[in-house]
Amino acid sequence: MMQGRGVTNFSTSKPTHSYTTSTTEFDDALLERGIINFEQAMMAKGATYEEAKRLSALKRNGQKKGTHTQSRKGDENNEEMMENNNDRVDDDDEFLRKYRAMRLNQLRKEKYGSVIPIQRNEWNHQVNNASQDGTWVVINLTAQKSSPNLNPNHKDICVLIEDNTIPHLATKYPAVKFVSIPSTSAIENFPDSNLPTLFC
Repeated sequence: MMQGRGVTNFSTSKPTHSYTTSTTEFDDALLERGIINFEQAMMAKGATYEEAKRLSALKRNGQKKGTHTQSRKGDENNEEMMENNNDRVDDDDEFLRKYRAMRLNQLRKEKYGSVIPIQRNEWNHQVNNASQDGTWVVINLTAQKSSPNLNPNHKDICVLIEDNTIPHLATKYPAVKFVSIPSTSAIENFPDSNLPTLFC
């Protein structure tokens, strides 16, 4: 074993370096959450296993052991810091609890979940204003019931999209606003051959 100036004795029974019983904020957080125990924290600070057990027993009995280099005033400051840290952790927990409740409330308020039929005069309110608030708006241009230019197969596809697919998507994604508007109400002379048409 080498001993001398600036050399640490790596003996497990008698380390030559000093250690402290004061814990850092990080140690306190680990202790508070049960990730480490007090003995492990002391051993990480340089105490032997036996010394860490002794310090832990003293702590459990309500007695306090100062550091080898720390004064009594330092212990008082450490206690005050621990109290402040506990208050900060409580504040963090309270903030997270409130934020979680607020976010769950927002998710519950998702007011869509169905297709909203609109007319041309409602476009500004239902589409433009909603999208400015950060809401995704999907517009389905629908075929008129009496669209003369649609062949029967094309009309069947339009009905399938309008009556089954879009309502299913609206219920699956309630945060997205789905609106439907007759194609010629939205865009004059919109060709029936371009249906079904969706856009955001």
